[in-house]
Amino acid sequence: MGRHRTIARSGFRPRSIGCSTGPPMPAIDLLAIERGHISAPAGYGKTQLIADSLAGHNAMRPVLVLTHTNGGVAALRKRLAKHGVSSDAYTLRTLDGWALRLLSAYPSRAEIDIRHLDVTRPGQDYPEIQRRVRGLVASGHIKDVLCASYSHVIVDEYQDCSLDQHAMIVGCAEVLPTVVLGDPMQSVFGFAGRRVDWNDLPADFPEHHELDTPWRWNNAKAPEIGRWLACVRRALINRDPIDLNDVPAGVVWQRPGPSHQRRRSEAAALRQLARAGSVLVIGPSAEANARHDFARRNPGVTVVEPVELRRLAAFARNLNLDEPLNMIEECARLARDVLTGLTRADVFRGRIERIHENGPGRFQLTEADQAALGLIARPSYAAATALLQALRASAQTRLFRPTIYNAALGALSRASTGQVESLSAATRAERDVRRHQARTVGKMAIGSTLLLKGLEADGCMIMNAHTLDRYDLYVALTRGAKGICIWSNSDTLEPA
Repeated sequence: MGRHRTIARSGFRPRSIGCSTGPPMPAIDLLAIERGHISAPAGYGKTQLIADSLAGHNAMRPVLVLTHTNGGVAALRKRLAKHGVSSDAYTLRTLDGWALRLLSAYPSRAEIDIRHLDVTRPGQDYPEIQRRVRGLVASGHIKDVLCASYSHVIVDEYQDCSLDQHAMIVGCAEVLPTVVLGDPMQSVFGFAGRRVDWNDLPADFPEHHELDTPWRWNNAKAPEIGRWLACVRRALINRDPIDLNDVPAGVVWQRPGPSHQRRRSEAAALRQLARAGSVLVIGPSAEANARHDFARRNPGVTVVEPVELRRLAAFARNLNLDEPLNMIEECARLARDVLTGLTRADVFRGRIERIHENGPGRFQLTEADQAALGLIARPSYAAATALLQALRASAQTRLFRPTIYNAALGALSRASTGQVESLSAATRAERDVRRHQARTVGKMAIGSTLLLKGLEADGCMIMNAHTLDRYDLYVALTRGAKGICIWSNSDTLEPA
């Protein structure tokens, strides 16, 4: 399904950004705003603004702070703690998580079939949850509950709200001071259906401020990159072309050459960026295997995984204790998908079959061989764990997909100790734990714009920049604070 971009149709025009940032705006206290919205370009201090506002909150009731993902909640909570904000000052939830709590408390008033609250079919359940909580809040039935529970409402990443979520927050704003923050140029969730139209937002939340200081680049002592990105933002909004021959120091454009040459050039560019610190590589969104291959061939790069962890789920489905040789092959296949330097899974299985049937003979047994033979002798999830660990300990291996590997070990541990009824249930538990963790990455990591949104690094490398639309391109360009390397077939970018 194509992405729905209401901004593109309506020609969104923020009132200020331009190519210079001008003098800094006066301090903003979000809790002094009765009802309004803040436009916050990437890297302009939105999280700091939230933290500063909450740090001064000393009312009896907490501020309700809402965002979209569990990872976003964890990341924001971590940032608030870092800034010394007391957890008593706020209640932090995802929008859907808060909606579920309300509907679980008032299912009859919301007139919802409680089976939706189990969220066994997310694609059908979440739209119904959002529709029903919208009606519950708008009805006024829980007005007193809201007023007794919270002093204010702050909603982050508002550009990603669905229309029902927007209506829910409008209902909250009828009874509580409410401010919403976001950036329409970072709307990369359009594939999930219609999002709130930023042009229409002032009708419900008048514009209060647009942040105008590129703190990420100023703090990194790269203000010229910050000023250039402000110009790029304006060009993207106006659908003007971006000339990659006119870039500041720290920004590099490279044209891809033939495959073998490109790989050497990519590795050299990566090393150059890494000299300044951490690096995020923005790979093709629709080609996960291409991102995996990049990490496989570039030492030190790890893969940022989608929260669904589909590779782990497939491993759990295919692991059968009644078929030990198949277990060995599945473990070897998973290991090869996350580690470098391993033989094909079917080749490893064939080797173990010959050793098992004929004895070691001329084979010099490795630690992985011994672990696999142990699994044949006593099939168990603990034996599968031992095999995965032995494969990782093999010479010349390097782990480039640590999330999948560590989640597999965690799921096998849960299943072997009887914490859950099945390996599939253990896999779901591992996935859910990671959903609620702040997303952390190594010094060099690769992902799509969707996976890397909200993260920042000293440098960023953008693969195939000429294929990105203007929203993905803006998110990609703003990941690096000190250096940006852009790979494009053309020296002029004209994104859709």
